[in-house]
Amino acid sequence: MRQHNKAEAKTAIIALTTGGKNLAVSLKKEMSSFEVYLPEKMRNNNDNFHYYSSLKDLTAELFNSYDGLIFVMALGIVVRMIAPHLQSKKSDPAVITIDETGNNVISTLSGHLGGANKLTLDIAKRLGANPVITTATDCRNLEAVDLLAKRIGCEIEPFSRLKYANAALVNGEKLNIFTDYEIKIETNEQINIYPLKLREKKGCRNDKNILNNSFKEADFNVVISNKNLDLKAVELQLIPRVIVIGIGCRKNMPEARIAKAIDNLLEELKLHKKSIKKIATIDLKKDEKGILDYAEKNELEIEIVSRTKIKEIETDLNIKKSEFVKKITGVAAAAAPAAIVSSGKGKLIMDKRKFSGITLAVFEEELGNE
Repeated sequence: MRQHNKAEAKTAIIALTTGGKNLAVSLKKEMSSFEVYLPEKMRNNNDNFHYYSSLKDLTAELFNSYDGLIFVMALGIVVRMIAPHLQSKKSDPAVITIDETGNNVISTLSGHLGGANKLTLDIAKRLGANPVITTATDCRNLEAVDLLAKRIGCEIEPFSRLKYANAALVNGEKLNIFTDYEIKIETNEQINIYPLKLREKKGCRNDKNILNNSFKEADFNVVISNKNLDLKAVELQLIPRVIVIGIGCRKNMPEARIAKAIDNLLEELKLHKKSIKKIATIDLKKDEKGILDYAEKNELEIEIVSRTKIKEIETDLNIKKSEFVKKITGVAAAAAPAAIVSSGKGKLIMDKRKFSGITLAVFEEELGNE
């Protein structure tokens, strides 16, 4: 759910004093992938650390290039350093503050989506320190809605309503979750899970939940579905990113045509656009500009599937095949096999759908449920 393009798993430890340096070095030994930044006056040409002359400039440089920033210094200094760079909980990095004695590890920014709370607990355990986490849901031992979304791989829509969903949790208000997915969520008198059809109460005349009056209206609803839904004012949707679109097309197909075809397909299947996890195509189309442009424009991963790999399995695939396509590409189908090969467990929900020189297929992966 994080929207920025930061290098994967980059975390910096920034120290200010000699005591801070000693703790940073100790933490580096525990977590070798972390990169250490020290004041220029501590430079030693025999180590592999980074050095800075201005903490203010360093913070500005690292804030948008690292996933996590660990400051070993006073909390007040950290607050002043990061304040000018704050943008959104969707994009801000995890920020953690550790006092130089190593007594307290404080989750300072992006506790949920950025992962600061989790990292705080991990570091505190390694240092034998006191983890300080102040987010309300964590203090009440409740799983925040944004943490649930992160756990099961969902987009939050609209993001502006997230605060109302979490507020309902911490204020003891009723929260209903509507979904047809099997998800591990702890329910209680405050939180209930219902089938998606009960959201509209359509076709539920004979449903036991209605007959025995066990269904309870709530102050806020969370809907977990990859469908394109009209949300009520008191609803938030978690959209699982489980859709893989396989694509084949004629040479030099414009991106606009590809976009329109995909939009039409999503409308036909009533799928939300944010449910797309990635697109897949065969190696013959690895340089097809329209496909590449669509992936870049929509910030989607694109997986190139080799025809050799498709040939190994296509005999066993229960999909539509074409001798004409095989003469041109060497495989009897392109879009569906590409989607299947590049996906995890799940099912093909659209084998082949043609749109004037464009062929699309849709594979739906199973929802992650750690």
